[in-house]
Amino acid sequence: MKKIPLDELPRWSKWPARLLNQSEFTPAHRTAEKIEAEYNQDKYAKCLAEFHRLEGLASPEQIKQFEFRQPPDQLLCVAMQDELYITSLLEARNAYYRLLAETLEHRLPEARSVVELGAGYGFNLWTLKQRFPDARFAGGEFSENAVHLSALLNARLPVAQQWSLASFNFYEQDSYRWIGELPQPVIVFTSHAIEQCPSAALVLENLLGFRDRLIAVFHFEPVPELAGDTLLGLLRRRYAEANDYNRDLLTLIRGNPAIRLKAVQANVFGLNPLNITSVLEWEPALA
Repeated sequence: MKKIPLDELPRWSKWPARLLNQSEFTPAHRTAEKIEAEYNQDKYAKCLAEFHRLEGLASPEQIKQFEFRQPPDQLLCVAMQDELYITSLLEARNAYYRLLAETLEHRLPEARSVVELGAGYGFNLWTLKQRFPDARFAGGEFSENAVHLSALLNARLPVAQQWSLASFNFYEQDSYRWIGELPQPVIVFTSHAIEQCPSAALVLENLLGFRDRLIAVFHFEPVPELAGDTLLGLLRRRYAEANDYNRDLLTLIRGNPAIRLKAVQANVFGLNPLNITSVLEWEPALA
């Protein structure tokens, strides 16, 4: 990785100019309809079409490469805390997957099931399953095309590499029901999924409905509350506002007496420097 100054960020991203009103941009209003259009009808519909174009022979990694639409050696700007770096897409992706695996690893021996909510077509679950083959992984996803693609990808894999994926909606209490049917205890994690929920209030409320089954919840999410007051931090907060991404996850966790916040890792790594991943770990508080 090559370190670069903040002044060079506009060379690698259109967002500073957009956020400073130097180029045209219409702020988003994140609704279920927008998620349906942006993900189910666009992103995951295209991924499903690519799977069929490859005559059903595509691996999860091939679909992920198609999703990025860039070669593995493509250079991009990433962030770690308040520092910016230039690296390849492959190196950046691998750094993120290591973050997921190494963070979850210390709690995996305690769990019989590991659940990702907002799992897309299950790429993170597939990656984790390869590293932890004895763990049971399951996911929930809003996009019907992603759920269908997940089933097609699973059908080509050995049983030892498979995961399960159910239809899921963060806002609907009934769609969490399948979590209670998994072998207990359960670890839940999200990865840039709650960012799609302008408020996390219902998400936390619904998760706490399974407090007797959960031993840990991890959020690998942008957390604007941790952005700070540097220029880069201000840009990150404005980025979340302009895209109507979540801005209250940490505040709600800290303010809920039914939740015990165990760990906070601020601004760990970002493939998008303005949408950097922080890691929150919590568990239901003892009654």
